[in-house]
Amino acid sequence: MKAGLFVTCLVDQFFPGVAWASVRLLEKAGASVCFDPRQTCCGQPAYNSGFWPEARDVGRSLFDLFPDTDYIVVPSGSCAAMMRRHLFQLHSQAGMERIAAFARRVVELTDFLTRICGRDDFESSFVARAAYHDSCHALRDLQIRDAPRRLLAKVRGLEMVELACADQCCGFGGLFSVKYPEISASMGRDKLRCLRETGAEILVSSDVSCLMHLDGMMRKEGLKIRTLHIAEVLAGSEAS
Repeated sequence: MKAGLFVTCLVDQFFPGVAWASVRLLEKAGASVCFDPRQTCCGQPAYNSGFWPEARDVGRSLFDLFPDTDYIVVPSGSCAAMMRRHLFQLHSQAGMERIAAFARRVVELTDFLTRICGRDDFESSFVARAAYHDSCHALRDLQIRDAPRRLLAKVRGLEMVELACADQCCGFGGLFSVKYPEISASMGRDKLRCLRETGAEILVSSDVSCLMHLDGMMRKEGLKIRTLHIAEVLAGSEAS
């Protein structure tokens, strides 16, 4: 089974360790991984800003990057949702067949590992008390809730505690946090209040965008809780 890795902009520019952790997991799950360095963005920033022609051009560039892969694996519910669902709104009926064929191959990382590969135990260990944050796109657009929890439940030494507001938005929302910073910060503080109540030492998510936003807020408030992408925990790429 050949899997093309789409690393996402934020992973590429700020969190490259997540990409390497994803590769290790995919190979351990039995997939042959390929990566095309020509890849850039899924088009979501332009799409959310109303620049649909520009987003369409970016989205069109994705089609030729994975010509012979069985799946296109994305370590982000946000970008995976854009590539699976929202690309359809950018193109005419004439291109729907090609888009549909492309979208069917796009799978978020934790969904791919559990549903496609049938793996939920990577024999990893991480001694800590952790809480999991559901990103909006993974939970609402892709209906992914159980997969990451199944994977984390098998990590040796990891004590998982459920956030009271696990399904609430962290307030990032891409450009939402730029356009409406006061609302964004208020939503982030709500999330941090729930996080404090758990006594968690690390916050885990499948989207680095949420983690980046919450990590910045925690640093500002002096809250010493680490943020880690789920791939980093599962691949053992961070010391416990």
